[in-house]
Amino acid sequence: MLWTVLLAAVLVAGGACGGGGTGGSGGGAGQTGTGGATGGQSGGSGGASQIGTGGAAGGQSGGGGGTAGTSSGGSAGHAAAGGSGTAGQGGGGGAADGGSCALPGMAVATFDTTDEGFAYNLNAQTENLAYNVPDGGTAPTLGFSDEDGNPCKGSLKAMIPFTGYNQQVNIQKDFGTSSLQDWTGKTLHVRVKVASGFMTDPSVQPALQVHVTSYNPATDGGADMYLYSGEYQNIQSGNGWNDYTFSVGGATYTAAGFDISKIENLGVILQTPNPPTTDGSVPAPTAAVVYVDSFYLSSSDGGT
Repeated sequence: MLWTVLLAAVLVAGGACGGGGTGGSGGGAGQTGTGGATGGQSGGSGGASQIGTGGAAGGQSGGGGGTAGTSSGGSAGHAAAGGSGTAGQGGGGGAADGGSCALPGMAVATFDTTDEGFAYNLNAQTENLAYNVPDGGTAPTLGFSDEDGNPCKGSLKAMIPFTGYNQQVNIQKDFGTSSLQDWTGKTLHVRVKVASGFMTDPSVQPALQVHVTSYNPATDGGADMYLYSGEYQNIQSGNGWNDYTFSVGGATYTAAGFDISKIENLGVILQTPNPPTTDGSVPAPTAAVVYVDSFYLSSSDGGT
């Protein structure tokens, strides 16, 4: 498994209140919001509880249009003078099972409408397909998708042209050294769905690594250090969503000196395993479509 490589590698739109006006009405059903309508004479009541409802239009005297509704419906309008009403935004996607879009922990990235700054790591490694595209091959792609997600639609869609064993891509976000995160006592989660491809032989499982990197500033004239902690796990079989976790800083693979109070980046590596045989009897991996959603933290003691 590619541990020496990896040691160097280095959550749903909430419905806001309707804007100005004497009183905007609550969030309506999840449609694209209309322009600012004439407001009521008193504060509007909250919208009915529905998944992903759209914001209502603004109130009289030109309240601004409401933004997208949350899973609990729109809020009552606030009284305020304002300019002409603008169009409300469309409602967010509802949970696939009709339930709540809430996560059982603190959301880190939920990909409701954007990729939230995640991209492929471009470390100069032979097995990194984002850096080293095989001759005649195509580069992997990554972007926001509203096709799928868990618990609600909106996710990253990775299209990865695997052709062999010991290949990988690393989907990662950097916080930067001025926005370091302290995740002491936390477990990091991510939800992953293999929609197609990867391995053709069910006896051979692809793998992933949920990981973080700490930033350790230089001391005594030395160089800054980025120290890796991650957990190698087999990807579960089937084409459904699964939740993968690791205890931050307590992973099997954690570099000496790793500082859990100075997390600079996080991500997930998707990879093909070592070849199970050397005689070519097991088919090679194939191009894969993989969705990634819902990075979130829970307490290692079971709290949130």
